[in-house]
Amino acid sequence: TDAGGFRQFSVANEQTPLALAPGMIVSVFGLNLATEAVPAPSVPLPTTLGNVRIEVNPLGGNSWTALPLFYAAPNQVNALLPEDLLN
Repeated sequence: TDAGGFRQFSVANEQTPLALAPGMIVSVFGLNLATEAVPAPSVPLPTTLGNVRIEVNPLGGNSWTALPLFYAAPNQVNALLPEDLLN
């Protein structure tokens, strides 16, 4: 599902971007992110759940990394920022 672009925001202040770090669990909130709620079936965590995939480009350029997913639902996706994300 293409959810379009998004930015990370603090719940307390929508103008202040959050600091993110490798090893963190992050949640993405929106509408129509997935067609149904799907938890990860096992570890290692999959990078696609219910046709949902989140890719990040932490270093710029053409290198995109798919994040391991814990959970995907219509209005929330939980993912892991891998420890080696900035390598």
